Amino acid sequence: EVAGLPGESERAFLRAVESAPWHWKPRWMLGNLYVRLGRFHDAVEPLREACRLNPSMAPLAARTIWGATGRGDMSTLQAVTSHTTAGRAAVVGLWVSEGRLDDALARWNELMADAGLAQVVIESGQQLAEALRVAGRGADYADISSRLNPERGATLDTIANAGFDGPISESETSPFAWKAVRSPEARVSVDAGHGGGKALRIDYNSKGGASFQHAAQTVRVEAGAAYVLSFWVTTEKLQTGGPPAVKVTDASGAGTPLGAVAVPTTATDWTLISLRFTAPPSGLVTINIVREACGAVCPILGTIRFDDVALAR
Repeated sequence: EVAGLPGESERAFLRAVESAPWHWKPRWMLGNLYVRLGRFHDAVEPLREACRLNPSMAPLAARTIWGATGRGDMSTLQAVTSHTTAGRAAVVGLWVSEGRLDDALARWNELMADAGLAQVVIESGQQLAEALRVAGRGADYADISSRLNPERGATLDTIANAGFDGPISESETSPFAWKAVRSPEARVSVDAGHGGGKALRIDYNSKGGASFQHAAQTVRVEAGAAYVLSFWVTTEKLQTGGPPAVKVTDASGAGTPLGAVAVPTTATDWTLISLRFTAPPSGLVTINIVREACGAVCPILGTIRFDDVALAR
């Protein structure tokens, strides 16, 4: 092929396919030769078979066909990808990368109905969900996330595990559940809470003013509605010039801050604190328990507990 002999190249690749019928690479090379020659109809069978033998090649096959045919040849794309779950998932990813989110959502719904929670379906769903979140399509994002995590789905105006009585994990996969972030200078655990249950406990031992993200959860809300977020807090020997805080942000790609309230270091008894915010157009907010950066010399020592986080219209 490099020598400018496409006919002899084709014969050589066909011989390679015949010699190694269960190996994906000769078929892949033959299919790409046909693509470079503009013989897209001939490229379908070898590329489809290469992807069947090596499903990891499906995303590249989809991008290759779509780009080479001028981003309009749906029939050839379908012929290459529609015969395997991996190929169909690759088309979902292609539509996401092209910004065709409605097409991606329709294809993923079909794929989910046919293949269930196969790994490639999960991965393509996660990719699609993230694109929908960034685009501010909160309802679609929540729907996909809930189907990928059926035990921790999204319910309107509901904070999951609001009293921290259930487990809190660093490896949480659902955005609609608390995800903890632990560090040696800000140890996150659960301890005795307000009213007899458990609480989120953070023990600080930081000599600097670094920021910390302790826990976060995304919540579905009614776009444009006014809300009050409240929580109980108590501190023990908390010393700092930069206290912890609870922040609410738009969970879409905009990431707009919607409200924040710092925890008073003097709250040595259980104290109810609240903040007000208006829900963003995305219908998604993230509740963040944090400690903001406060300069190079801004240590924080002591303990703080959070409990009974509540959201009300």
